[in-house]
Amino acid sequence: MNSKQADENSPRTDHLDEAALDAPVSTETADFVTCENCKRVWYYDRAVCPNCRGRSFERTPSEQGTVVARTTVHVTPDGVPQPLDLGLVS
Repeated sequence: MNSKQADENSPRTDHLDEAALDAPVSTETADFVTCENCKRVWYYDRAVCPNCRGRSFERTPSEQGTVVARTTVHVTPDGVPQPLDLGLVS
């Protein structure tokens, strides 16, 4: 494999929001993020909306929910903190 092929096969990192990756996450509340352009909603911080590529977001605190599953990821991609706690909330 030549260096050009290696670059094409490497994961992209230019879209990552480094400040958001390092931000502390509260274990008591969760904020939902809504793209102001297309209104798609997700939980974790992103630099760019995966749906419309928008860059303006609104944060809304969750009201309540039940954790139905949780896990801790100990090996993460470059730039993602370790360990990373993830949960599924209903």
